[in-house]
Amino acid sequence: TETCTIDEIRGLKVPYSADSTEFCPLDGNVDIFACGTYQLIPGTKRKVGKIHMMKVCDDSKIGFKEIHSIETPAVLDLKWSQRLIGGKMLLGVVESCGSLVIKEWKRGENEGESNDSSLSTLCNFEFERSESDPHSTIVLSLDWNNRVNNKEEDTKIVMSLTSESAEEATMAAR
Repeated sequence: TETCTIDEIRGLKVPYSADSTEFCPLDGNVDIFACGTYQLIPGTKRKVGKIHMMKVCDDSKIGFKEIHSIETPAVLDLKWSQRLIGGKMLLGVVESCGSLVIKEWKRGENEGESNDSSLSTLCNFEFERSESDPHSTIVLSLDWNNRVNNKEEDTKIVMSLTSESAEEATMAAR
């Protein structure tokens, strides 16, 4: 029998709890991963988060460095599209406010102090919520079907929700 061993664990402290990470699967970007975070603001029901874009680098003591970050509502899950859609690198994000957000990653030429990389929102879908309970529907996780489906026009995202349902969204390349 073969065994598995973990040789080393290195890390970087982020300001909130890191709850989802995923490497970019697209050519030329496999050294990039996204890290989604969340934090409950004490004394409130408000949840905040960040998406940190990290780059693997062998010359670093910790093995990677942050090259970009953005403030968001708390991030519960994030997943990269396994293929370009409309020529764009897309990251699907589900947020604590009940939203599915599609972000576009543009990797800049300069990843130093004057970084020109960007992560911007392309589209956003908020699920309907009960007026009496604004936290009634929370999207918990997502996945893209293009990991197994090569047709760009049939790209779908499935999500699990706290409302005891699974939902599907169809992407249209624009």
